[in-house]
Amino acid sequence: MPVLPYASTGTKRRLRRFHVWLLPLVWLPGALGSIVFYGDEFFAFEAASIPSAVLVYPLIKLCDYFQWTPFVGQRFFPFVIAVGFVLWAAVGWVLDRLRAWRWVYVVIPFAFVVIVKARVAVPGHVPPMVDYPGQEWEWDAVFVAYCWAVYAVALATLIAAIIVRSVGRVVRGVRAVNLAHSAR
Repeated sequence: MPVLPYASTGTKRRLRRFHVWLLPLVWLPGALGSIVFYGDEFFAFEAASIPSAVLVYPLIKLCDYFQWTPFVGQRFFPFVIAVGFVLWAAVGWVLDRLRAWRWVYVVIPFAFVVIVKARVAVPGHVPPMVDYPGQEWEWDAVFVAYCWAVYAVALATLIAAIIVRSVGRVVRGVRAVNLAHSAR
């Protein structure tokens, strides 16, 4: 047995619990802000809560089919936020399992500014209105852009962490094969 426990091959790395709490807490201000500034026809709220709204949509349609009304209008907002919190905690857990970088949250403000300046998060209006200068800085657009920045950074981090871990395993495997051949 090795003298130092970290030198043995049987020890497991301790699981971090960083992203599992931080990612939902970073997402939460944008989601809560989109409850207050939900835009015309709830478009800003739906755009800010796309992943959780997709998961909740079948339940809303099921309730509509059976003519239950607990999810009509603004009454479904807290439920969508709760599902989103659990969803982003699950994504954070995966990021922790992949041992993703902790510094990625520094990128969110830059992604936010890029999304705002590109004017892709400006929600539509009913009836349609002509775009006007400064529309991208209205509160409904700002909260949508913030949530989208969190989504983009989390997704990019998830993909990059998977690639880095996969490449690392391949390199370690090739190195182990080369060491085995050189030992002969």
